[in-house]
Amino acid sequence: MKKRQLSPNFLTMLLKGAYYNVLKMVQEDDTVDMEMRGESVIIYYRGGKLFELYENGTLVTLDDQYGTTQTVLSIDNIIQYSQEAKHLIDRYQTTVKRNLGEKEISQRIVQENNYSPYSIDTDYFIVDMEFNDGKQFDLVALKWEATKTAHQTKKCTLALLETKQGYKTLRSSKVNPGLNRHYSDYMEFVQSDDIKDFKNDMLEIFKQKCILGLINGINGENDNLNVDTNTKFQLSEDIEFVVILASYKQASRNLANELKEIPKDNCCKFSQSSFMGYGLYSGYMLNFEQFSFIL
Repeated sequence: MKKRQLSPNFLTMLLKGAYYNVLKMVQEDDTVDMEMRGESVIIYYRGGKLFELYENGTLVTLDDQYGTTQTVLSIDNIIQYSQEAKHLIDRYQTTVKRNLGEKEISQRIVQENNYSPYSIDTDYFIVDMEFNDGKQFDLVALKWEATKTAHQTKKCTLALLETKQGYKTLRSSKVNPGLNRHYSDYMEFVQSDDIKDFKNDMLEIFKQKCILGLINGINGENDNLNVDTNTKFQLSEDIEFVVILASYKQASRNLANELKEIPKDNCCKFSQSSFMGYGLYSGYMLNFEQFSFIL
């Protein structure tokens, strides 16, 4: 499995080296998000790639579908470029796609649980977005409950999150990876030989995000929430699979039909919102029995 954590050299260049302007922009703008890809970092806006920075200094602009900026992308003019690039993504979302896509919903979940003033009170931190290594998952999260005991003992669990918007995306078909297909991918992935490397990589990425100041409230005044490269977590053997449903039409039978094809075990959970927010809490993760009751 290809590691997604950054090298010590890349981390240093972001913290206090040639790439500090990129990190500073992300720290000061919670509408963007930085995700690690091993040899590069991708800066996302509304779920779309704003730009990508490689460790060797190569910069890749936003995807062609959004258009081209007049400003040439460079480290020195990263703010000016990003303002133009954001406008292009906004225009695309408004005039072409015209809907709040699953990728944008995923980034809003990242924003609420990592960057917001209330992220330290949620029970999940987002470690990675758009994970793709043979199997694809929208989000990878670290469940580290917001209790004094959990903060002291550093007991935590990894979770694979899948976001589904509307009712049409739920049914599995040859062209659509529905809920059943995602659950099958999850079962195959957690039983693969790569799972140990995956766990170690995700923990290191979480530590690096904390060091880079990308998890609000960590590495502050609370000694229990100081995280560095030497921090030891007690990571559970289990990995959760969490389904996040957005704007689902309850009159549809797609969800009920798809659930019939998924084993009714404790591995699969369904996230319920906390008073309309995007914060993720362990108490709002419903198992099959609880979820079926509210349908």
